[in-house]
Amino acid sequence: MNITDEERQRRRREKFSNATTLKIKNDLLKDTSLLSRTTTDSNSNINSLINDPMTRLNYLDQLEGLSNSHNGTDTTISLEHGLRKLREVIIKIYYENYKDGNFVTFVKKVYFLSYKYFISSCKINELGGTILSFLYEHRYELDVPKEYIDVYHFYTSHFQKNLGKFMQEIAFNPNSSLVGNDRIIMRMALTYVKYSSCPSFWFQSLESYSEDSLVYEFLTTSGIKKNMQIRCIDLASKCYNQLSLDFFKERWLGNTVLDPVGLRQLNDIYLLETRNNGHQTIIFRKKNATPKAKQRIHNGIDKC
Repeated sequence: MNITDEERQRRRREKFSNATTLKIKNDLLKDTSLLSRTTTDSNSNINSLINDPMTRLNYLDQLEGLSNSHNGTDTTISLEHGLRKLREVIIKIYYENYKDGNFVTFVKKVYFLSYKYFISSCKINELGGTILSFLYEHRYELDVPKEYIDVYHFYTSHFQKNLGKFMQEIAFNPNSSLVGNDRIIMRMALTYVKYSSCPSFWFQSLESYSEDSLVYEFLTTSGIKKNMQIRCIDLASKCYNQLSLDFFKERWLGNTVLDPVGLRQLNDIYLLETRNNGHQTIIFRKKNATPKAKQRIHNGIDKC
């Protein structure tokens, strides 16, 4: 059936009717407003998030659903924007509510979900400057798990390479006596930033953290572990003519999985031979790559 011009116009008007506009406006996932860009008086959605705990919880439930759906770019944009919206609301009302147990639980859920988003998106600067810094600043009120604090210290000492800030933070920590994790992080930081010891010692310290820990995930995602593997390869090439790959992984890398960049370096710069017994040997004295090719591989260092 042919649609008349009049019917077509009617449908167009209906599409953009007041009811439809109101529906979109009241859908928090579609609402692009932010507290930092508007006023509470001019936006009912922002006002509801500020004043109504149930609205905040329902919105967080929607964002958690988006986080688990993996439906592409639009979902990612909505998730990032929604989490920012909630964090801005939290910062505005934090000191009025931080003694409320339900509010504290809500804040931790928002920031832990934000952490998950930023680490999975490899947005390390945002992760550290926005999420970890807030969790560290409010670690006592929120009773933040120690593992997040450790990641913050790795962010400061390794990713930012700000040893002074890291040392100051642990010095003023009443619960720190340079034992346990703080001492491990300091030893790793001095090796990473100041080259104070053999890079293989860094991997010995890394064995203190399980592969499913937040710390291990951060060091892998941020490219820090990859950088240290490259250092180990470079140093080993100056010490050996050839070396068993299994021995190298065990004694130099603490049995960590070899990063693709490191594996490419072994294949493209040096010779990686497979013996009859199936074991592989790195032949350092035989170089496959030109200096330019080696530089291309090293350009991958320090990139997430």
